Amino acid sequence: MPKPPRSPASRVPAAPARGGTPPRRPAQAPRRAPARRRRPRWAMRTVTALSVVVLASAGIGHAVLSTLDADIDRVDAFKDMKNRPEAGHGMNVLLVGTDGREEISEEDRRKYRLGGAPATAPTRS
Repeated sequence: MPKPPRSPASRVPAAPARGGTPPRRPAQAPRRAPARRRRPRWAMRTVTALSVVVLASAGIGHAVLSTLDADIDRVDAFKDMKNRPEAGHGMNVLLVGTDGREEISEEDRRKYRLGGAPATAPTRS
């Protein structure tokens, strides 16, 4: 089967004579870069939304606690005490033990000013 003749517009012009302008090529569509597979955006949107929620709740919590703390009236309970040690020279003491007053005589109770009934150990039910 014979090929049909080309139309004159599709022919590429011959090279120009010396010193002339180069031939123009027919306009071609710009080449597209190969299609890359796009990553799903739902993961990024989820992480962004979660970050916004965490930051917003932390900011709101800080504002609420700051407001509540500012509303508390502070009282210096020890301002009138004369026998308090100077700042930085005090000592904290942790006393751990059990109440064994049932073994102490009545005379020792009065001597050491132990009052009230001895504490009883809690019972588990």
